[in-house]
Amino acid sequence: MIALKKSLKYSLALCLLLLAAGAQAKPILIEQGQVLKISSSYVNINDTQFRMSPTVKVTKADQTPGKLIDIEKGDYIEISVEKINKRAVVDSIIILKGP
Repeated sequence: MIALKKSLKYSLALCLLLLAAGAQAKPILIEQGQVLKISSSYVNINDTQFRMSPTVKVTKADQTPGKLIDIEKGDYIEISVEKINKRAVVDSIIILKGP
């Protein structure tokens, strides 16, 4: 009985740790606009510059994975800004079909 309680206690702790590790932060800002400038370290849309996360995820309008090189000046995008290591950075980008 004691062994069962310990096993249950450790299983519960492990489940809680796995749930916490899989939880994602909510975006602090979601913005849409036309790309004025873009590089691997920042993107400028609607006359506002945003720092890029080194692990930014890019998705095309058809929900297929994309890359930063797929985004060009003049494209319309949606960005999600999250706080990572106390810095607000673009964590994900969706390439939109138009305005």
